[in-house]
Amino acid sequence: MAELRCAERPIRSGMHRDVNKSDSHLSSKYQRDGMASIAAAHSPGQRGALRIKRCCVRRQVLDPRGFRCRSSWRTLPRTRTPVAKILIAYSTVDGQTRRICERLRQRLEALAHAVTLEQMRDDVVIDAAPFDKVIIGASVRYGKHRAHVRQFIAANAHKLDGKPTALFSVNLVARKSEKNTPATNPYLRKLLAEVGWQPQCAAVFAGRLDYALYGFWDRQIIRLIMKLTGGPTARDAKVEYTDWEQVDAFAQQCAAL
Repeated sequence: MAELRCAERPIRSGMHRDVNKSDSHLSSKYQRDGMASIAAAHSPGQRGALRIKRCCVRRQVLDPRGFRCRSSWRTLPRTRTPVAKILIAYSTVDGQTRRICERLRQRLEALAHAVTLEQMRDDVVIDAAPFDKVIIGASVRYGKHRAHVRQFIAANAHKLDGKPTALFSVNLVARKSEKNTPATNPYLRKLLAEVGWQPQCAAVFAGRLDYALYGFWDRQIIRLIMKLTGGPTARDAKVEYTDWEQVDAFAQQCAAL
């Protein structure tokens, strides 16, 4: 029984309200508020004499001796057991992959999952073992995924095989409808062939073009690539190609794994 401190005062006759509610209603209320043990210890008449105050219905057990609580009783915080512990391990260059991961975390936490975000870096060792599910986010620069992604998959290969897993790739090529699926995106297909591993769920998201974020040489090279592929080349171009509804749908798929 949670210890709750307050002044105790007997309930006078005539102050009872709703004391003649049916036993089935009381029983469901007791179970909902964690008071089944008190309900089992009292007769129907005694249960009806217990006054239930809104100020203390959350995770408290009422005193069965017939005393009422004052409004000064503190409501204890409600806690939820997470549905699953999910790791989102990602590699990013300009930050768009991280933004997508943060959106996934927001959506998954809304479904009561406990989500941990970890960026793949040379000075960080990420262990997939403690988690129930693993999601990998991988960005592309100059046609290649970063080496951190392949290293993480190789280091956790036997752990990933025993868990629900998902992987998504972020690249500007995916802005084209004929290259925005796992089956048609050349970069994702190449990565999976290199690592020899297949996630249970995969997706491809178009990235973000922002020349102001790039260094001088990166800006020139990316402008050349955009010119060859029919993309914007203006030095001040800033275009977000990411389909956030597609990201939300991917979050739902990951939650269902």
